[in-house]
Amino acid sequence: MVPKDVICYLFPSPDQDIVEIAISARIMPEPGVLARISRILAKHNIRILALNFSSRNERRFIIAFIDISKSDITLNELIDEIRNLGFVDDVLVKEKKVNKVIIDGLGYPMTSGCGEVDMILINRDSFSELISRLYEEWRDAGASFMFHQGKALGAEDARMFLRYLAGGVEKDAIREILNIILAYGWGIPEVVSLRDDVIVVRIYNSFEALRMKFKMGEPMCFFIKGYIIGLLSTLLGIEIADAEEIKCIAKGDEYCEFRIPLRGKY
Repeated sequence: MVPKDVICYLFPSPDQDIVEIAISARIMPEPGVLARISRILAKHNIRILALNFSSRNERRFIIAFIDISKSDITLNELIDEIRNLGFVDDVLVKEKKVNKVIIDGLGYPMTSGCGEVDMILINRDSFSELISRLYEEWRDAGASFMFHQGKALGAEDARMFLRYLAGGVEKDAIREILNIILAYGWGIPEVVSLRDDVIVVRIYNSFEALRMKFKMGEPMCFFIKGYIIGLLSTLLGIEIADAEEIKCIAKGDEYCEFRIPLRGKY
């Protein structure tokens, strides 16, 4: 695996002249939208520091932080050259206004699945701290709230996947869909066992238990447990009432592990 950096902000060094550029383009008969734009940047000694490329039907969208400090052309000349590409509809630019930081001001809304789902972004450590305080101050009520919110979100995601899964949900599909936990940045999932009567899933680096690591005497991943239950219940068309978190980093284990009964689904 490799890190997945979301374009949100950048802290340039004093010698870097950073701008944000957003390009709207149409699909070409042959592949090459990103390649042709990248060649223009490279030709003029412009470095790409962060890049997001997405598709929506026949449309292509590129957002990037680029370093133009050693460019051999002006910013306006660069924009004109990109606009002259036959497939480019528009080019937007946001220049750095504060010396040591530039924040994305061109990419909205944030989506996933080529525009299928609107997303929001939150700092993982901050959200983990929020959950930790919720459990500390509200205890069982806080745990119940997070469990049911996770279950509802898992069911919602499962309904989205079911729209695209023809012929039912097989074991390989279950293993693949559980990777949504990694895609969301919640942790690294591993399906340890997928039998007729039970699924066992491990989560490494669970964001939910991050702030409680080694501090608790019991498992604390109520949101993720609820999410997995809601996801699997809806995907498989069965009612999973509960699952057992048998290991958790909050109580000193190496990973969090969930045992989910399936009642002979497979």
